[in-house]
This record gives sequence, C-alpha cells and structure tokens, in this order.
Amino acid sequence: MDARYLLARLNSIEHHYEKQIQSTGEKLTPMMVAAALSGLEKSAYLLARYVWCQDETVYSELLSEVEQMVQGLALSEEWCGFAAEEKIQALSALALRYFQHRSLCKACSGTGIVKITSCPQCFGSGKQRLTHSVLANAVGVHRSNWLRSWNEKFNLVLAVLSEWEEEACGHIQKQLCA
Repeated sequence: MDARYLLARLNSIEHHYEKQIQSTGEKLTPMMVAAALSGLEKSAYLLARYVWCQDETVYSELLSEVEQMVQGLALSEEWCGFAAEEKIQALSALALRYFQHRSLCKACSGTGIVKITSCPQCFGSGKQRLTHSVLANAVGVHRSNWLRSWNEKFNLVLAVLSEWEEEACGHIQKQLCA
C-alpha cells in the first residue's frame, strides 16, 4: 500500500479511490490515515502534510524546522561563511519549494533508470532537476557562486528532506498495515 496515496486521503480536495486495506479488506477512511500519523516525528509529519497534501498552513512551522536542520548542518559540516541567517533562510525556503514541486523526469519517466543504468538526467532520483542557473537565480546569486558555494549544500538539504519523507512513508505503512 502506498503511503502517499494514504496521506492524500487527508487532502481537502475530494478524491474517488476504490482501494482497500489489503490486510483487513476495510475501506480506508481519512480518520484511519490521521490516526496512522500519530507518533510520527514532527519534521516528517509537517513535510508529509506540506508536500503530499499541499497544506500551506504548515509551511511556516516546517520552514522553521528546516532552518534549524540547515543551521545544524552548517555547524557540523563547517560551512564557512554560511551561518548568516539570510543564507540559511534562502537555502531552506528554496529546498522546500523545490521538494514540493518536483515533477517526474522526462528521460526516465520517473523510474530513475534508463536501460539498466541510473538516469543521467535525474541521477536516479526519478524527479526532474532544475538547472543551476534557475536555482542560483532563486536565491539571488550568480551561477558560478551557486556552483562554488551553494549546490553541494542544497543537495545535502534535499537528502535530509528525502529522509524525512521516507520516514513518513514507512511510519504510515507500518501503522496501517499492522
């Protein structure tokens, strides 16, 4: 059972799903999915609501969580000159918007694989990647500055967001299929 489908049931937009929970045959209700979210770590919970349900009401709280995470990365990874609050805010906001609006890679149709190797366009993620120029413009820096100082940090933040998303998927699946 796909946890993203389950969480989509919480979305305020009406959906017509005919799927059933495999283990019990019961019809899936939004209350079941809501109950499955209990106990999920705050950052993963907020990210799931923001990304999967397009719930903008949690954006400020999620942004604060991401900024704290980026601040922690800046300290632990010793990002020289990156402790400035405006840089942390810019990187955090860009990563969240990018993560929410990912679309499927056209080269591999979202599989992450072309023939038998990792897709060269999306690097195996299955998601379309924006150009360095677009990302640099989004935070107001020159492309060369992005490549030199921001790109590696941005990818590290995206990796943590992916971990949060996987945590949410696993938690919901475990709770509903237990």
